[in-house]
Amino acid sequence: SLLAGALILFADRNLGTQYFSLPQGGFLLWANIFWFFGHPEVYIVLFPAIGLVGDILPTFTRRPLYGAKYIVMSIAAAAVISFIVWGHHMFVTGVNPLVTKIFTVPTVAVSLPFDVMTIAMIESFVKAKIKLKTPALFAIGSISLFIIGGITGVFLASVALDHDLRGGYWVVAHFHYVMVGGSAIALIGGLYYWYPKVTGRMFNERIGKTHFALSFIGFNLLYFPMFFVSDMPRRIFTYDVTAWAPWNELATLGAFIFGGAQLLLFLNLRRSLKTGAVAGSNPWNGHTLEWSVPSPPPAYDFEQIPRITDDGTVHFSGPSSAHIPNGHSHTTMSHLSQWPLLIAAAAFVFLIGAVFTIIIALVGVALGVYALFGYGREKFVAEEEPGAESWPFNNVPKLKLGVWVFLGSEVIFFSVLLGAYLFVRTNVGTTWPQVDSVFNIDRGFLNTIILLTSSLTAVLGLSFANAGSKNGLLASLITTLALGAGFLINKGLEWRELFSSGFTFNPASTNLKVPATTYFITTGAHGIHVFAGLVMMVYLISMTLKGHYLKEDSTTIEHFGLYWHFVDIVWIFLFPLFYLL
Repeated sequence: SLLAGALILFADRNLGTQYFSLPQGGFLLWANIFWFFGHPEVYIVLFPAIGLVGDILPTFTRRPLYGAKYIVMSIAAAAVISFIVWGHHMFVTGVNPLVTKIFTVPTVAVSLPFDVMTIAMIESFVKAKIKLKTPALFAIGSISLFIIGGITGVFLASVALDHDLRGGYWVVAHFHYVMVGGSAIALIGGLYYWYPKVTGRMFNERIGKTHFALSFIGFNLLYFPMFFVSDMPRRIFTYDVTAWAPWNELATLGAFIFGGAQLLLFLNLRRSLKTGAVAGSNPWNGHTLEWSVPSPPPAYDFEQIPRITDDGTVHFSGPSSAHIPNGHSHTTMSHLSQWPLLIAAAAFVFLIGAVFTIIIALVGVALGVYALFGYGREKFVAEEEPGAESWPFNNVPKLKLGVWVFLGSEVIFFSVLLGAYLFVRTNVGTTWPQVDSVFNIDRGFLNTIILLTSSLTAVLGLSFANAGSKNGLLASLITTLALGAGFLINKGLEWRELFSSGFTFNPASTNLKVPATTYFITTGAHGIHVFAGLVMMVYLISMTLKGHYLKEDSTTIEHFGLYWHFVDIVWIFLFPLFYLL
């Protein structure tokens, strides 16, 4: 969703399309696209913190995490519900009142799984023998701050209250109690918890506790006063309301305390890296697997693959544990790769370029292609742990599962583009061009036949690969490549005709601006996917010439076929939406 929104914004800024500048789209379209990504993202950021607290509490309470199974189920439930709550960010934008009522229900419902998680964590303290070490303090602080953030968020689920609270400092306080209090504080606790494992050194406990005390006091002094200035608008730095001044002064004092306290974190960890006491393998008497290996852990983790029985006992020997001689098996070092970091850096450069200039964006694309190529050539071997949980994908190979997950993200990407098209088109009314007056049905139909035929040849290619026919596979891949190239050539000719007739990214006619914007962005994104498929086919053909992908080695052809069929299915939606309706 975010990628689709960034693509539309990039096209508006650099190509002249007008999704977000025309009244048919505008800020409301951007709000829908952004918050469809943004609200699930809030929970994605929060879930690791919940996991950290769930790991820290049993260690320092000396009790199992209460209701651990239900916490996992609640996380899954919250993740699902999070995709249908984005509309509450638009309660005061003038949308249909029925829409606001509909979104109120999931907005309230999404709080219920977090209620279960919070109650379960509180129950973990019952009859516990708590050791108030620094990680435990941050975990407890995270729970208490998250409770405040969660309760104050429930008020915003009410349409009536939202009209008073939206746009004010109540929202600022609520958001930071969840994202900083609930998430960042827990992450700091996790950093303290695993610091001895990562470095092999203990940090200074007194400085750590001082860091917590100042952080907790400073945080509450910074954000709690904001609840009392809920009528103060956000994003202002001057005001003439005398009643706001004392609360803002308190918040400013809290900001200095909270921000300054973080210097203690860096000072403590930096100093302890050289002078800290040797941690040993299990300084906290933890019960999870990482505490059974030396600190810092070796690259291969375990010399013997651990086996966990139904009662939770960990075994490092026995019939189901494979011994790794000297920790230097070929299976142990393959995960030490720099390519994922380079891919992330490429994505960062591309997004910076999407905001500022296309030159930087192209540098990001080039870096990403290089990193993906290097990552694809790297051999990665991972052994299956005996008895590891694999439901519900027991019979699905991991690579195929990865392809399906990727295609799932592509479904969301094109769904957002098509949703944006439907959003602006329904607001256009009767000013949409008549069928066959702008978009040539014959060209659209020809491209449909081409892509459907290419799907058939892709299926034939897989059949030939399974049968071990090298010539048949080559013929199928070359035919599919030719058909895909023919699709792009036909599409390019159509674009040239449209441009020559004045139908550009930003045509002069007001009635054509929305059709041009939706057509060029949506079909352009689809065309890029077709081109990516052609690049894949060139590589597949070169490898087939060397004798690869035959019989049992045909899974790569199958995975490519899944991608190519998806690209064809997208066009089946685009053809009627632009050419027939």
